[in-house]
Amino acid sequence: MCTVMGLVSTASASTTAGWIGYGYANTHDGVVCVQEAIDNSPAPAHVTVDGAFGPQTYSGIKTFQQWWNQTGESPRLSVDGVVGPQTGDQMLGYVGAGCYLNVPSTD
Repeated sequence: MCTVMGLVSTASASTTAGWIGYGYANTHDGVVCVQEAIDNSPAPAHVTVDGAFGPQTYSGIKTFQQWWNQTGESPRLSVDGVVGPQTGDQMLGYVGAGCYLNVPSTD
């Protein structure tokens, strides 16, 4: 079970999905999920949902991470523009179950 800001999901997330960011083997589906999470969250960022990782997605991830840290929720995220398991856990609350296999998570 994944709990994010009071939302509970019974879908199983992936502990084996690759990290998403510069220098990683980003998958199209993983990047789309991250882009959708940025757009669906209250974070003050908007990115084009096209599955391509670039400067706009990198900046959107950093904005999401900064926004998350400002909410006071745990854990604090590294503001590094990379989606690893901790950032992935928080982003999964803003996307559909189809993303659970494409975004890294601790669950």
